[in-house]
Amino acid sequence: MPPSNFQLAGWTTRNHPSVMERMLRGLSDPQMISFALGLPAPELLPAKEFAVCLDRVLQKNAVSLQYQPPLRSLKSHIVRLMKTRGVETSEDNVFLTSGAQQGANLLVHLLLNVRGDVILEEKTYTGFQQILKPFDPRIFVIPSLPNTGFDLEALSDLLASGVRPTFFYTVADGHNPLSLNLDLVKRQSLIRLARAYKFPIIEDDPYGFLNYDEMPLPPLLALDSEFVLYVGTFSKILAPTLRTGWVIVPEELMRQLGSLKEAADINTATLNQFLINEFFETQDFTSHLLNLKTEYARRRNSLSEALIEKFQSFARWQNPANGLFTWLEFPEWVDTEKLLEHALAYQKVAFIPGHLFNVSESRAGSNCVRLNFTHARTETIFDGVGKIASAIEEIGFR
Repeated sequence: MPPSNFQLAGWTTRNHPSVMERMLRGLSDPQMISFALGLPAPELLPAKEFAVCLDRVLQKNAVSLQYQPPLRSLKSHIVRLMKTRGVETSEDNVFLTSGAQQGANLLVHLLLNVRGDVILEEKTYTGFQQILKPFDPRIFVIPSLPNTGFDLEALSDLLASGVRPTFFYTVADGHNPLSLNLDLVKRQSLIRLARAYKFPIIEDDPYGFLNYDEMPLPPLLALDSEFVLYVGTFSKILAPTLRTGWVIVPEELMRQLGSLKEAADINTATLNQFLINEFFETQDFTSHLLNLKTEYARRRNSLSEALIEKFQSFARWQNPANGLFTWLEFPEWVDTEKLLEHALAYQKVAFIPGHLFNVSESRAGSNCVRLNFTHARTETIFDGVGKIASAIEEIGFR
């Protein structure tokens, strides 16, 4: 509790740590097998390459330790990177941020008034839900369909009824938590709705570059650069602690974003900008990304093999084409919140129960779990799935 003479903002009294924040604390236990968080594989982080880059940067760029305007050469690398996803843009549309979380936060601050109207799908990344809380928005919830993504018909009906959202937020590739990709028809239909009803789409794309076995579809931004505000990050494809990402928006929004950014943290760490820029200029990013995708696809397949061995007779899942997660659905009689409590205490294995991603107070998805497959090695994945199976047996769900 705060000191009695402190009066906190009203929204803080209704705010609680997200499940992700709670699970991050649990990583300090070396015996814990964690499928809970969206963590890259630590052994695949390019530490040696960055050590070389850091030495070069510090020797030739003393200004890398000083306040500096956003590094235009890094923006140029982002423009070229986006071109590999079918997006044509320019440095004037790229705004550097301290990770995707800040990018989404800045866009919400740019667009949303207190008590403004927002449409969200039922299952939405908890970090984005946290961004919204200070605004106390009026949220209209549409269903999340586990195989195809948000309910397009429900969204269309809401808009036809007169609801005018400040924005619509979505993860089109490697959806968090459902781990699916929107098909092209749904992408095109969403763009048509945005144009017809004139609302922006915040496209959160932390996983779009991590595609495994499908020809990747273009991001929403490739279909429309006026109504789509794109959020990207280096956290999943280079290193999370660099805390460097970007948004791509119409040029006329840059001044307002700059003011919001100044209020938040002045600027994205200059040293990190120079470091990533040096990596792109002196290291083989293409080979690095291919190595990530090859290894993550192998771990994804290992998770599927382990699930087949333990749960094929009574659970359902799909191998994701993008991202870091697999969405696992048990029968209705499995309460995954109780399962997690038991698994943490007695099996030392962690995951996220599905209903904890709900925007509403609904318990929908309480028989589901989100499993990360990128952080743990293959042998640990098999061990961890076996521990979840043992927890199910011990708690008497079967």
